[in-house]
Amino acid sequence: MPPAWQPHEPHTEPIPVDPWRGSARVPVAPAPIALEPQVIFVERPRRRRRWPWVLAVLAVCAPIGALVGYDLAAPIVSQYPARVSVPADGAAGLTVATGEEINRATTELELQIHETVSVDDAFAYVLTDPDAADQQVLFFGATLLILDPKDFITKAMRDLASASEIVSFDPGPLGGLLRCGTHTLEDGAPAVACAWVDHGSIAVGVFLGGRPMAESATLLREIRADVLIRP
Repeated sequence: MPPAWQPHEPHTEPIPVDPWRGSARVPVAPAPIALEPQVIFVERPRRRRRWPWVLAVLAVCAPIGALVGYDLAAPIVSQYPARVSVPADGAAGLTVATGEEINRATTELELQIHETVSVDDAFAYVLTDPDAADQQVLFFGATLLILDPKDFITKAMRDLASASEIVSFDPGPLGGLLRCGTHTLEDGAPAVACAWVDHGSIAVGVFLGGRPMAESATLLREIRADVLIRP
């Protein structure tokens, strides 16, 4: 006889629970498909190279600029620095007048020049013509760097020489500018005032005794040749 059937013991172990049950599934991206690299040629419009033209322009302008710079600097270099010194025996046939009153007046004039303008040096003399004692020359000025002689001489004739009816004259081989005009002394007597200006010096000559203007200009040019010293 087959053995009697015996009921099994009830299954008491817990049934495993799916941990992802009820959760949203995270989609998985498909594996990337390997693509072969492709090279695309884009034709760009060709630009004209301009730097050769720039170099050509610079090559032409550089010498021109150098020449212009030289033309501007050459007169300054040749005329500055300078100094003015009247020899003991005089200049242009004129002698240096001396005396206590004259020495005091010329010294005061030099101090006034130093106080008014920044200069390298100042000078003042009274020159006398041996052949005409009444035709004295009050000669004064300064040495300094002057960048614009034309503007400077205009102011000098107005402020220093108090001149009018101004006329330009040949400055001679030393260059610069030379002008003369009429001048009136404190006592009302007429005189001639002349001035020279270059890049390194300025000088004014007040000519007394009725000396003509053209003769005064010539005399100042001769004085300049004897007293102006350049390196």
